[in-house]
Amino acid sequence: MNTGARVILGRVGNGAGWGRSPYGPAESFPERPPGEAGDNTLYGAVRSVVSGLGFDGERFGTRDWNPFRDLAPAGGCIVVKPNLVRHYHGRGGSLATVVSDPRIIRAVVDYAVAAVAPGGEVIIADSPLQSCDLDQLRRQMALDELMAAAARDDVTVSLMDFRREQVAKRADGLLGRRTPLSGDPEGYAAVDLGDDSALGPLSTDPSRFRITQYDPGITGRHHQAPRHEFLIPRTLLRADLVISLPKIKTHRKAGMTGALKNLVGINGSKAWLPHHRHGSVREGGDEYLHPSWRKRWLRRIWEKIDRTPSLSLRRILRRADHLLRDSGRVVPFPDPYFEGSWWGNLTMPAMVSDLNRIFRYADRHGRIQDTPRRRMLVLADGVLAGEGEGPLEPSPRELGVILGGCNPVAVDWVAATLMGFDPWKIPCLTRPLEPHRLPLVDFSPADLEVVDAESPHGSCTLADLAERVSRPFTATAGWAGHVEAAPRPLAGRAS
Repeated sequence: MNTGARVILGRVGNGAGWGRSPYGPAESFPERPPGEAGDNTLYGAVRSVVSGLGFDGERFGTRDWNPFRDLAPAGGCIVVKPNLVRHYHGRGGSLATVVSDPRIIRAVVDYAVAAVAPGGEVIIADSPLQSCDLDQLRRQMALDELMAAAARDDVTVSLMDFRREQVAKRADGLLGRRTPLSGDPEGYAAVDLGDDSALGPLSTDPSRFRITQYDPGITGRHHQAPRHEFLIPRTLLRADLVISLPKIKTHRKAGMTGALKNLVGINGSKAWLPHHRHGSVREGGDEYLHPSWRKRWLRRIWEKIDRTPSLSLRRILRRADHLLRDSGRVVPFPDPYFEGSWWGNLTMPAMVSDLNRIFRYADRHGRIQDTPRRRMLVLADGVLAGEGEGPLEPSPRELGVILGGCNPVAVDWVAATLMGFDPWKIPCLTRPLEPHRLPLVDFSPADLEVVDAESPHGSCTLADLAERVSRPFTATAGWAGHVEAAPRPLAGRAS
């Protein structure tokens, strides 16, 4: 069996509430030092999923079990990459639907510490949105207490913000004061995929590349064919192992977000990341479907707002934006899509594929090689997932699973299936399957094997898994009706 095509499914109970920090295990395990009493019921689920992947299997159940011992050496470096996108829910909902569960982070960090002892380091790292207050988020998630509990005298555990700048966001939605950040103390590498970039065919006019509320000039400069470069932290490039902890939720631009999309957080500046191309499909863009002069003006207004230092002028422009948007109630827009938040966005999947290719093939100096340079372990958080208007304003959906795997494509295909979506309708999931000089998979979706962590000798296919989905996730508005799996025929109905 191709281990990359194998996904372990761990089932958990009620996902509401993170419990008590520092999220110690709710039960004792032979490999854990005695003494810490906690209420983290997800700890055992993480343990079962990791053991299901077969790591250090001969020692499982003994005090010597050290699942990551063969993935990172003593004295080495493990980067743990959760989703820490923002410190609040956009509509005042539960933060637990937005970021990765700290209970999962704690369990993973504990096993990572054991692997690199003595003398190693474990770094929890992400590149959140520019408006994220990571200091506030670390308090909300009690990450300092978590790291202190997991650290040992001979292993350091730290939190690293890969961003180089934070921008305050005002209550009215306008961007405010910019604060330089130290970022990665080891610096960054501008990693150029060149002709291997999936963005190449989309870059005939690089001035079209956009990411909302970032300088489009910067985006275009880094993606003028044949140059397609990304700003990758050197700490990540030198890591012996990266453990990705994505949050399973819907996504306005990507359809769904999981392990593949989680690597957007390994880039030091989001201005280097094309998210869509401005204009309609007919005009060479994928911001929306049909040409619209009002949407063109809306984009120009917003970009003017972002570049204008005068607060009074920004408020006037904001009012013009509201009037133009409200005109759609009287004269409907040609289609309901804005800012690339729809099923026809082809820029996002190309960018996501590029980042996954860089992760896999860039050496520690940021040079692309012909063979894989590093491996990834994925533990996807589907305990309390997000549906509806994700990734920043999702509604809670108790999926009650943790998915483990060694290939992000495999994990995401299983996650999308559990969501009641058809993975073939999600370009972020199909793009990595395309033939390429630097492949991201060595299997087909038909090869995927889903194994229940509690029944490791039984497995099922994606088709079997799809049969068990009783209610699909509510998709974002721009994907509704385009991403859901076809309804199953009722039993006994004639075909």
